[in-house]
Amino acid sequence: MGSAVLFEGERGRLLADYSTRKLFMNDGQQAKTPEASIPNSIGHHQEWVKACKERGATTCNFDYSGALAEAVLLGNVCYRLGGKKLEWDADQLKAKDVPDAEQYIRREYRPGWKLEA
Repeated sequence: MGSAVLFEGERGRLLADYSTRKLFMNDGQQAKTPEASIPNSIGHHQEWVKACKERGATTCNFDYSGALAEAVLLGNVCYRLGGKKLEWDADQLKAKDVPDAEQYIRREYRPGWKLEA
């Protein structure tokens, strides 16, 4: 496994990369692995080229990957806050209970550089 992502939950951890997924349950029990619902990737570059040529979708399109990217980036926010847990309001894009998180989520743009919502 050259690079992977570790997801930590209340009942265990999931270590995953493009081809491997390992579950580690806190109570030592064997995890119940759900049936595969997403086909294995041929690689994100190859998927992108194939989707362009065939006008199809990729395995991890923006509906899927956007939520995943949000979760990963929020992990970075928690890390920068010293490991604080956040209660995240996805509709408002705000941490409900940790106001200090805002400095890592939004920024003030310099005059002349504005991002319209």
